[in-house]
Amino acid sequence: MFDVLNAVGGIVVMLVLGYGIVCFVALQVLGNIVGARPLQVDDVDDSLSVYYLVPCVDGAAVIAGTVEHLLTQPGDGRVLVIDDGSTDDTVAIAEEAGAAEVFVIRRSPPQARQGRSAALNHALPHVVNEVRRRGLDPARVVVCVLDVAGRLSPDAPRLVGSLFADDRTGAAQLPVRIRNPRTLFARVQDIGVAGTASTAQHGRDLLGTVVLNGNGQFTRLSALLELGLEPWSDSLAADLDLMVSLTLAGWRCRTSTSAWVEQDAVAGWGALVRQRTRWAHGRLMCAGRSWRVWRSGRVGTISATELCLQLLRPWCSTLPWSVMAPVVFAGVVVGVFALGSWAGAGVAVAAALGVYAVAFVPHAYAAWLYAARSGDYGLVRSYWAQHAAHVLIVVDFVAVWMALARIMTRGSGRPAHRGDL
Repeated sequence: MFDVLNAVGGIVVMLVLGYGIVCFVALQVLGNIVGARPLQVDDVDDSLSVYYLVPCVDGAAVIAGTVEHLLTQPGDGRVLVIDDGSTDDTVAIAEEAGAAEVFVIRRSPPQARQGRSAALNHALPHVVNEVRRRGLDPARVVVCVLDVAGRLSPDAPRLVGSLFADDRTGAAQLPVRIRNPRTLFARVQDIGVAGTASTAQHGRDLLGTVVLNGNGQFTRLSALLELGLEPWSDSLAADLDLMVSLTLAGWRCRTSTSAWVEQDAVAGWGALVRQRTRWAHGRLMCAGRSWRVWRSGRVGTISATELCLQLLRPWCSTLPWSVMAPVVFAGVVVGVFALGSWAGAGVAVAAALGVYAVAFVPHAYAAWLYAARSGDYGLVRSYWAQHAAHVLIVVDFVAVWMALARIMTRGSGRPAHRGDL
């Protein structure tokens, strides 16, 4: 019986490892191919009209800077600030900063603070009415969702516009960077979004399965309307849900190699764990849509395979690896000590260094990638920072189990929290 369990355990370990390695390597190879072909200035497109949606709660400290930033963007842009029940001076400051050029949508209790998706869905009819009033073609209008403290890179709307020159493009997600990551805590978060994760997004660009998130998300208005007047679901992974819905409707989701969006780092470990728990909760629930993706006749086989692997990742990789990783680590430590007691300390040290070198090969690659992309963080510093970035993996492990516990105790609905703007 023990032999059978041991064999089954070995098979599970190999499947989980193989799943992770194949996905990682494939997307990194594709991502480096795409990333090596940045858009040129001549490739920009000024023909789109962009509506910037900025949902916020108590954003008085930053809303003026965000409004002023958006008003300086090139092209035909309109700014809509969605105040979701603020108790500070957010509305007054936004109106003063934008004068007559910014439209502020106010949501009051009990409708307010029902989540970011509810705020965005509330604002969409305002966009539609304005587009009709101006006589614009919804296919040539793009809706951009931006965090209250988000900042677009220079010429971002024009560079993104070139992606929508392809009529099949329904959405485009800008790569995310952390603004001014001066502390190690902020730097670790920047590594988490601007390193291998960003390269993986470039790899998905070839397949049209780029993952959307809530900052720097550009979506064609006609694609949103195809999903109805409430395209953002109440899922805690509403942006991933939107991406799946767009894909099932036959649209492609893209990303840019030349533009990006900056955001502030999450302040504090508690906030980081809560953020990752919300993400994990939503992703665990989104996995149920993988069957529809696989059966869809509008999604190519390779794209459907990659998207299904994305959706199943929390169940097939994060959860099992959160159990296996400590076991594997403990086994390596015990093995090294056992080797030391048998062959001597020198052999044990050499074995430990060998295991470390092999285990850290992906992180050495990630360090090279991040050093090249950041422009201000050298290779050596990036390499050592990768060790600290392991904390994010532990946070994800904790978060996925907290999310699973919430799903089991509270059902599939949203966990109780103040809001997710």
